[in-house]
Amino acid sequence: MKSLLKQINKLLMMLIMWLTPSCEVITKKVSESLDHKLSPYDRLMIRLHTMECHLCARYRTQLLALHEAVQRLSDRFDELDDARLPEESKARIRKTLRRHSDPTSNSPSA
Repeated sequence: MKSLLKQINKLLMMLIMWLTPSCEVITKKVSESLDHKLSPYDRLMIRLHTMECHLCARYRTQLLALHEAVQRLSDRFDELDDARLPEESKARIRKTLRRHSDPTSNSPSA
């Protein structure tokens, strides 16, 4: 019985990998998800694909960690004490960092 369940599980995972987009497409979609909200279909495809593909799952985890680190850094930007950088430049950099780290922003890359 366990052997049969194992085979069914393996076939199910193979079917999921066959039905979901390639790793290349999934990694692009994961990156896009940081810029804007994906469709329910795209989110489902990412979820299904990363259930079986551990490399894409790792990529997603690492990309999300980097994204969160950049957000934390941009939030702490005011704390940086660099007398050589004018306030206008700091404000411009801060605005750019926030714009690029906001997943709801649809602004084009600068």
